[in-house]
Amino acid sequence: VGTLVAYAQAQPDLAEAYEFLPLLFLREDPDAVVNRSPRVDVLGLSSYIWNEQWNLALARAAREVWPDCLIVLGGPQAPERDGDRFLVAHPEIDILVHHEGEHAFAGILRERLKEYPHYGIIPGLTFQGRIDSLVHPEGTTIYSGAARRIDALSDLPSPYLAGVFDK
Repeated sequence: VGTLVAYAQAQPDLAEAYEFLPLLFLREDPDAVVNRSPRVDVLGLSSYIWNEQWNLALARAAREVWPDCLIVLGGPQAPERDGDRFLVAHPEIDILVHHEGEHAFAGILRERLKEYPHYGIIPGLTFQGRIDSLVHPEGTTIYSGAARRIDALSDLPSPYLAGVFDK
């Protein structure tokens, strides 16, 4: 998560357009987390086997309080195969990010700034067509193709050096 934020903040247009809130890493009551937080436009969740259910509970709580929030789930628990079934079972999730998420998450943030976002141009995503500005039949699931893999982690900014973990 720290690397996702560091990468996004290193993009001048995103750093100017978004305020990145402190990272959540404690498993607190999801309703309490949402109720004490300012309005969130994009909620990014990094999902692992040990926090998947908490992430889903946080997403449901966020959807209740911020119905227009774009909720993005990535990490090892974001299924690439059967992503359509996952999204139907968890309508609180808008976008699944597959594999490394730094480029995809920055792309999502960039598209979110547009009047008519088109998430289908970002490789490595699965999403319900209802969130895309293009007209898709009701219930359509879009898979945007294989994500661009990151060849060297040294190409990404360090969240430690960027101050992401300072707080």
